Amino acid sequence: MAKPRVHEIASEVGVPSKDAMRVLRLQGVFVKGPSSSMEPPVARRLKEALVRGDFNEPLFPGLTGEGGRTAAGFAAALPKRLPELVDVLISPKTASAPILDLIARAASDRHFFYAPVRAFEAAEVAGQAITQLSESELPTPRGIAVMIRPGIDAGAFLFAWDMAPETLDCVVTTLSVTSGSRRPSLNATSTLRTVLRRSDEGFVVSKAPRIRTLGGLWAILPERLPPMHSREFSTTKAPTLQTAQSTETRIIYATRSTLGLGSSSTGEGQARDTRWNVRGHYRNQYLPSTKDHRKIWIEEHTAGAADAEVIQREQVYVIAPRIES
Repeated sequence: MAKPRVHEIASEVGVPSKDAMRVLRLQGVFVKGPSSSMEPPVARRLKEALVRGDFNEPLFPGLTGEGGRTAAGFAAALPKRLPELVDVLISPKTASAPILDLIARAASDRHFFYAPVRAFEAAEVAGQAITQLSESELPTPRGIAVMIRPGIDAGAFLFAWDMAPETLDCVVTTLSVTSGSRRPSLNATSTLRTVLRRSDEGFVVSKAPRIRTLGGLWAILPERLPPMHSREFSTTKAPTLQTAQSTETRIIYATRSTLGLGSSSTGEGQARDTRWNVRGHYRNQYLPSTKDHRKIWIEEHTAGAADAEVIQREQVYVIAPRIES
């Protein structure tokens, strides 16, 4: 089969060849001219982008030029650099980009989740049976999850969601790393936005197969990890968040307990010699009056040692099913 040429795809869609070449550059593909040939997958992505009109204004301005190469470096260092990767995607934000605005809203609470390949495969299997996504099963009202796809250079799916009283607004972006003339560059090859409507049982996902995979991710969460034995620590609550002098990123292996979706952990936290800004989050609160747990929302506050430096703590929850020995 002959490889399609740039001008052939441009002519098929009805746009100038220069626009097709501009889209290829935004996707991290560099060609010499309109007569250059492409592999069929590259041609397919080019045609999809031209049909969407991506040559007029890139969906993710932050991935153009040096930003795409910087993002590829962050993608190679996941999950540690996930917060920085998301910040590249949403900055600079254009006023007329509703999908970009949704991702920015989803990232505003700084709740990040990461799923390696084995978690993606398990989530796909678990998600096949999901038709309703219950509000109680969502770890946060809004957040970002990156799921690594299987296969060589298969890239990743980035999920963003923002829950409203009657809807769950979701976007799924396919990310891939393309080798350029200088160094690898990250690009978004496709993006799909879905608005789920609330029913009596939850948000209906029957017509959104990729969102079922996101629901499957919460379904494979382990109940809890063995409790950690460490010395007790105390927290003091401030009425407002304080200005942070530095930033750190913590990697947390998620369980239903750590996300406030299951029974409370019996372990105690570790004492720290810093103060940190705590984002709003769910917690399973034990009620002595009923001798039961109830899922409650904890507002954002500053916690930690009273006289210590305030840091901005980023947390990335890793969701990985246990491998049976």
